Amino acid sequence: MKRFLIPMSLIVLFACEKSDNKQVTSQRDNIYLLDSVRTSEQYDFNKDGIVENILKEIPQLKESLVEIKDIDDTSYINILWVEPVINKSVLVYPIEKASEMNYDIIAYKVVQNQFYGYFLSKGVESTMSLTKRISGNGNFYTYKNPTDISFDNNEQNIVISSKQKFLVNKNIVSPTVISYYTIKKR
Repeated sequence: MKRFLIPMSLIVLFACEKSDNKQVTSQRDNIYLLDSVRTSEQYDFNKDGIVENILKEIPQLKESLVEIKDIDDTSYINILWVEPVINKSVLVYPIEKASEMNYDIIAYKVVQNQFYGYFLSKGVESTMSLTKRISGNGNFYTYKNPTDISFDNNEQNIVISSKQKFLVNKNIVSPTVISYYTIKKR
């Protein structure tokens, strides 16, 4: 009986130990702060008669940041970006309708744009491919899914390219917006 008890005890011990090791592992948990933004064309977004850098035109952009987390095999990215405010609320219908109704955009508010994705390469330079938008109304939001998300300097910096629709002088324009971020030091 003792001959069977010791091996059985070892099996139970290792079986319990193995099940305790099943935990969710997180590889990335980074926050990136906005350094600069440029657009393919410059416009007078704030209607002050002076065409300047988009950060001066839309000061709320300074609150933009990017959060990236990995949980097991899935990457999650949250891009906090500006959307136009009309009648004291974030755009609730397409910007084309706001233009038809002669609404004026006088302010912007930072909102979440959350996506799932995966990294295509690792190391000094890598890119992220998005698979699914999980928050933010993709139909009404003027900030579209990023066309390019690239990392360099061992993922210390991110460059995100996207299109965004703006209402400028009663015209809808859609420049490419390129934003540059640096990892937040902890």
